Formats: sequence, C-alpha cells, structure tokens
Amino acid sequence: MNKPSSRLFCLLSLAANIGLAGCLIFLLANRESASGQPPSTTQRQTLPPSAPLAWPELSAGSLAALRAHDLAALREALTLAGFPAQVIRRQITRQIRDDYNARIAAIAPFDPEAWWQYPPWQPERYLSGAQREQARRLRKEMREQIARALGPLGEEPNLFQKSALAALPAEKRQAVANLEADYRDMLREIEDNMNDFPLPDDAEQRATLQAERQRELAALLSLEELRDYEQASTSIAMFIHAGAARIGATREEFNRIHELSRLYYEEALTPGRNMGDPGIEKAHKQMRDGLRELLGDERYRLFAREQNYDYQAVSKLSARLQLPSDTADRVYDLRGRLADSCAQIDQNAALNREQKGAALARAADEIRSHAKTILGDEAGQAWLNSDGSWWIGAVAKGGILTCDPVTGDVDDVKHKYR
Repeated sequence: MNKPSSRLFCLLSLAANIGLAGCLIFLLANRESASGQPPSTTQRQTLPPSAPLAWPELSAGSLAALRAHDLAALREALTLAGFPAQVIRRQITRQIRDDYNARIAAIAPFDPEAWWQYPPWQPERYLSGAQREQARRLRKEMREQIARALGPLGEEPNLFQKSALAALPAEKRQAVANLEADYRDMLREIEDNMNDFPLPDDAEQRATLQAERQRELAALLSLEELRDYEQASTSIAMFIHAGAARIGATREEFNRIHELSRLYYEEALTPGRNMGDPGIEKAHKQMRDGLRELLGDERYRLFAREQNYDYQAVSKLSARLQLPSDTADRVYDLRGRLADSCAQIDQNAALNREQKGAALARAADEIRSHAKTILGDEAGQAWLNSDGSWWIGAVAKGGILTCDPVTGDVDDVKHKYR
C-alpha cells in the first residue's frame, strides 16, 4: 500500500535495460570504427529483427493514481497492461497484507533480539484484551480493503475451491467465488471473536451465516447447478476424487459413488466419534457393498486402494524411487499372501501351538524378504520400519491375519499363538 507496484518497476526496468543495451551496442560499434580495425569476417547466423515491444499506453489519470498508491487504479493499470488476473490478485493482495501485518505487529512490538520471547505462532494471541480487539479490527479492515481493491476480479480460489467451481457454468464461477469469499470473511470474523473458546452463541451465529449463504447461492444458481456445486464442495468429494480418477469414473458414476459414500463419511467425520463405533462400521459395510455392486470387484479394488493411507504411502515411495507402476499393488498384495499363509497354518491340525507360532514367524519373514525384493533392500527396510507394515510384526508374534478378499485391506488380526 505504501510501496509502488513491483510489476510497474519491472516494466520500467525492462525498458531501461533495453535502452542501455542499445547504447552499449552503439558505443562498441563506434569503438571498432575509431580503431581502424576491419569488422570481423566470421560468419554468424543472421536472425530476423525482433518485433518492437508494444507496451499498452496508460491514461494520465491512471498514472497519477498509481503514484498516489491507489490500488483500484493499480488493478486497472495492470489489467490494461495485459497482466493475468492471477498476477494482479497476488500483487494487490500482497501489498495490502504486508501493510496491515506490519500495523498489527506494531500494536505490541517484540524485541527481535530477544528471540526466545517472540511468540512463534499467532503473536496477537499474546496481546491484551484491548490490543487483541485492535488487531481484530485491523484484520477485518484488511479483508474489506482487499475486497474493494480487487473489485470485479474477486479473490483467487484455492485448489479445492477451483475444483468445486468447475462444476458450474463458466459464466457463474466468479460470482460464486466472490460470494464464497464474502462469507469466508464473515466466518473468520466469528472465529476471531471466539479466540479458540466457543460459546453457545457462536454456533448460532455460524448456523445463521450458513443459512444466509445457502439462500444467496439458491438465488444465483439453478436447482441442478446448486446440487452439483454442493456435491463438489463437500469433504466427501475430496476423499473420493483420487479413486474416481484411477478408475476413470463417469460423471454419473461419481454422483452415485458420492451418494453411496455420504453416510459413512458423515459418521466418520463427526467430531468425537471413534472409528470402531458400531454405527461407523455399519456405514462402512453399506458403502463397501454398494460400491462393489456399482463398480464390480476389479474396479472397486482399484478405487478402494486409493482411499487407503497405507497404499498411498507405498505408492509415493515407489514413485520417488521411479519403480514400475505396479509396485504399490505388488507390495499391497503381500497382505493377502500372508493372510492365506495364516489360514493354512491355523487350520493345520498336525501342528501344535508352539509349532504354529514358529510357522507364523517364518511366514512373516518370507513376506519381509518379498518386500525387499520388490522395493530393494534399503527402501524395503524403510517400508518395513514404517507403520504401514505393522501387520507383519503382528503375525510374527503369533497373530492370525485376515484381509478383505477384494481390496486386500486388513480386516483383523487375532492374537492366537503368542
């Protein structure tokens, strides 16, 4: 806000550099002539002359506003100069945030030399009540000024918001993005007032705000557009995107997957719920059965693995090592192989309890060897030391492993032969 645009400086600097380069060429050419030396006869590639740089002309009023640090005029000038909207947003937002962050830090300045006293996270939490209120007002003012300065450009959506906006017609995306930015600002104000200690009135304010947001969206979008946008905006969509991409799901399949997954994720994402709760397990079984029926066993296996943290971890490891594309599946399939060995050992009436325990330990060692063969010794050992291989250690200690026959996910480990 108190600094001229760095982009404008770049334009002026580039023009100055071009002029300087021309002067140097002129001086060097004159020096050659003055020395009486003939020009070099070395053959050089002849390049066509570059097209002259055509910078858009800014009005005198815009230039005057730039000198006065008018951010709305800065937006206009950069737009006329042909800068992308993303660049303009970042430039204006950064200028405003830098100014306000400095003003907030100045409310109760900390001695930079006394580094051990400086709050490492959200220093305004250490302010007094009046100082905290002043910082809150400044943050609100900052958000309002950013909104005014950006004007029709609106805030730049983050990646998840862009994904949700893609579900809408292109001509309505920016209007919805601006509306959502307004409501995020109002929600931030409520959260600032909470100061990490919610009261009953806070929940009521949040519910009122959400109802107002819903009414405005309904006025802006058709029923079908609102349905698609709400579906794309949910946490459920974030969880199922990777699996849908792997199986090449159609839009209709994605809608059905979302519908079948809703109950489970609503249960699992409820604060305070334990993943072992009967309600969550029941919802998971319903989701699993519905998805298997919809996708078939093979596509469901691929889809479900993309939801599994352990599979994702070994997939990232294999990508880092540039191993074959089927490496993660080969490692993940070791679960089913060990589960089969466990079943054979457990059902072998010729072995006593101690012999079964020893056989389970050997089976676990074989799986460890297979993992190192697939991943290599160093990476294999790193994976074996990670949480993703806990089931191998459980079998080595006398556990009986059972897995989902389709996905290979661990169902249970019964500690029978300790």
